[in-house]
Amino acid sequence: MILGKDGAVYVTEAAGKITRIELSSGAKTTVAEGLAMPEGLAETPWGTIVVAESAAKRVSEIDPKTGAKGVVAENLPIGMPGRAGMPPAYLVTGVAVAGDGTVFVSSDLNNSILKVKPKS
Repeated sequence: MILGKDGAVYVTEAAGKITRIELSSGAKTTVAEGLAMPEGLAETPWGTIVVAESAAKRVSEIDPKTGAKGVVAENLPIGMPGRAGMPPAYLVTGVAVAGDGTVFVSSDLNNSILKVKPKS
């Protein structure tokens, strides 16, 4: 979850979506859906949201106003599977964005920090 520059809270949901919650009224709006196990998210300096889709092993960039989605990086070492017969381990993939737009992602598969640069 993050507090956006617009004052709303953005939350990822395992059901595959990002929800915007207006703090003053509690109103909820779906920003994006159809995501593959979204976990960590962060806001870019230009106002988009970067989110780790752990089940797809990618990081996507979403425009919160239009829902337009693009891929920042894919084939990443994220999304640790569960043991046989068990659901995936719940190790949240963290995301942070630097002032220059560089995206940092925590890898639960190799215990590292990945550094990627969005195309925007």
